[in-house]
Amino acid sequence: MGCGGVGLNVIQGAVLAGATTIIAADVADQKLKQAERLGATHTLLATDLPHQVADLVKGGVDYAFDATGAPGVLAQAFASTQPGGTTVMVGSPPAGHPMTLDTGLLFASRRLMGTQGGDSSPAATSPCWPPSTYAAAWTSTP
Repeated sequence: MGCGGVGLNVIQGAVLAGATTIIAADVADQKLKQAERLGATHTLLATDLPHQVADLVKGGVDYAFDATGAPGVLAQAFASTQPGGTTVMVGSPPAGHPMTLDTGLLFASRRLMGTQGGDSSPAATSPCWPPSTYAAAWTSTP
């Protein structure tokens, strides 16, 4: 959820991880076009994400990443996962800002987690990212 710079990097990571279904959602159509160039297999102009995702993936997705930092979007990402699915909060909501989740979804073993800086080790992982996997998408014309 969210196809700004960070969200587009999440899409690239999903491609590199071998994901076969990559759904990009945003409110800006132009960002969705860039998401497709970077590997999104489906794009959604976000209106009602849980229902839109359910139309594409019966039961919900395994992983949802919210790169917006908007608490309302995080709740929608969480509701878009299947039982046992994981939602990762990549975007940073304002500190101290409350968020509302359907707590009943937790009883289906869904997980919600945050990440800081991608929780990665660039020195260890960057060498495996050949420029050819992403350079062409960034130089393509819309």
